[in-house]
Amino acid sequence: MYPIGPPPAPGMLDLSDPAVLEQLKGVVMYKFYQKAMHQFKSMFGACYLMNGLVNCSEYFTPVKQPMGICYTFNSGEYIKQHGRVQMHRTGPPFGLRVVLTVEQDEYFASFFASAGFQVKCKE
Repeated sequence: MYPIGPPPAPGMLDLSDPAVLEQLKGVVMYKFYQKAMHQFKSMFGACYLMNGLVNCSEYFTPVKQPMGICYTFNSGEYIKQHGRVQMHRTGPPFGLRVVLTVEQDEYFASFFASAGFQVKCKE
């Protein structure tokens, strides 16, 4: 019985199978996330800060979350090491612009889900 959706397609893991569950014992999800998640270099195409091209990896900090890895701009860790990045003018050319690649072809978990990014802004 599959209360959440249809049975797994051939070749997919059947988590209702005790033999499959036995093989998954000891799997550390964080290590799985690290292997399966978007790789930073392929996800972040370019970053512009105050209209200048910058190295994205210098400004974004990876943070473990229940649904995977998030990348935080101006994180507490970054601020402790480098100070807060602040903009001195308003408007698109003077803030942060990020070009992201979704890698839709890498998604295989569901026929109903699509890939995307969630961006949260807070002061």
